[in-house]
Amino acid sequence: MFGDVPHLDESGMQPELPVAERVQEIATLWQDSARTMRDICRAQAIPFFHVLQPNQYYSKKRFNEEELDMAISATTPYREGVRLVFPQLVERIRKMRRSDWNAFDATAIFDQCLETTYSDNCCHYNRLGNIILREFIVACLLDKGNRIRPQCSGVSR
Repeated sequence: MFGDVPHLDESGMQPELPVAERVQEIATLWQDSARTMRDICRAQAIPFFHVLQPNQYYSKKRFNEEELDMAISATTPYREGVRLVFPQLVERIRKMRRSDWNAFDATAIFDQCLETTYSDNCCHYNRLGNIILREFIVACLLDKGNRIRPQCSGVSR
């Protein structure tokens, strides 16, 4: 698809970019995609909410032994990309919120959870992880109307 476009590789990215510029390009593509989804929803009078989900490779969580063995991989192709790009996505979420977007950063919701929340070494959650994420999103949706908790903190499990 992108092979015919000069200066783009198969992913649609410019292959010769230095890492820092590539990270910015990825973050911009992510934000532009969110803007497009928001605009499509807005045109149909549908509320749009954007949530940056947690990832184990961008986390302050203290993993238990079971979860560490199952959810963390030194060889996964996702680890380095998440480590580099997620800080930029978190910053973009902050900027989106300052621009009155319904955008929420859920990256830290598992940080205090000692139980296992991930189900693989990519990014997927087990039942508990999905429940915690669900409760975070519900709290954000409910609080959007009255703006009681702008960062959606204090979500219970």
